[in-house]
Amino acid sequence: SSRHLAPEVLFNPELIGDECEGMHEILSGSIRRSDMDVRRILYQNIVLSGGSTLFRGFGDRLLSELKRIAPKEVKIKISAPRERLYSTWIGGSILASLDTFKKIWVTKREYDAEGARMTDKLTQRHRKNDTKHTSNLNNDQINEKIVAATKKRKSTRNNASPKESFLLKIKSPTRLSIFLITSLVVLFYLCKMLIGFVSIEHTNVPIDLPKLININEATPDRFWGTYRSNLYFGLKHQSSKSLSGGLMWFDYGTLQRSNDRFLRHWCDQNDQLKYGWTYHDGESFGIEDIKDNNLDLNIQWMKQLSGQHGGDWTTRINVTPKV
Repeated sequence: SSRHLAPEVLFNPELIGDECEGMHEILSGSIRRSDMDVRRILYQNIVLSGGSTLFRGFGDRLLSELKRIAPKEVKIKISAPRERLYSTWIGGSILASLDTFKKIWVTKREYDAEGARMTDKLTQRHRKNDTKHTSNLNNDQINEKIVAATKKRKSTRNNASPKESFLLKIKSPTRLSIFLITSLVVLFYLCKMLIGFVSIEHTNVPIDLPKLININEATPDRFWGTYRSNLYFGLKHQSSKSLSGGLMWFDYGTLQRSNDRFLRHWCDQNDQLKYGWTYHDGESFGIEDIKDNNLDLNIQWMKQLSGQHGGDWTTRINVTPKV
């Protein structure tokens, strides 16, 4: 399915311990914070850019996730151009080549001579030119310019190469904004993943006092336990290199009908399950009930203290199909 064709961490950051929104949620949230009259246009003109979007199935996965959280009446369209590996830099070069952008440039020589005053002068001059230009243009002149620009654009499109056509498509302000937003989102997640891979987890003790729990010491009666988090049922022991175990199951009938979200292992709100511990003393036993769509699971866990490794434990799992 599409869940396994694109990097899952981009859509579910909680897999690496980050409590933040997924890429599709950030993108949809940015569009919803825009003006009402441009939201539909933004949803219909999403452009993928950057190396991470080259993963197989990335566009399909993003489309399915956006359809799930976007308004039902909105049509979503995602474009994946072939040159998207370098499209961020292409978009930047287009922005830098615009006449309006060139008017706000300051050269190094000018800045060295004038300093911060140069930027203030340039800003004031730019505002005066805009005001003067707007006051001199009447409706007839604007209409003539629009017609001329439209004819020129049509003739250019007919004679343009594929690469030039792509540049023309993203040159409009709206599409360019969508293009830049998507690029920034992809770049943000790449940086976050890189930082997460190279960072080292540690416990920050702000005051010079002894810790309440020594991680190097294991209490025999609490050595083994249901400590593994983010699973419907998981086991591990008190050690930095613990052997971890977890429950995984699927409904064969659901698997035959659909390949999406059939495997139960990680806790996921979208699974729409009811689960919880009925009894648990935190040391020696526990009983958990899990209610799936077509199955009821009863998990009984019990531990007996003995030896030097936290004792022995056993688990009994009863699965009852719903009629």
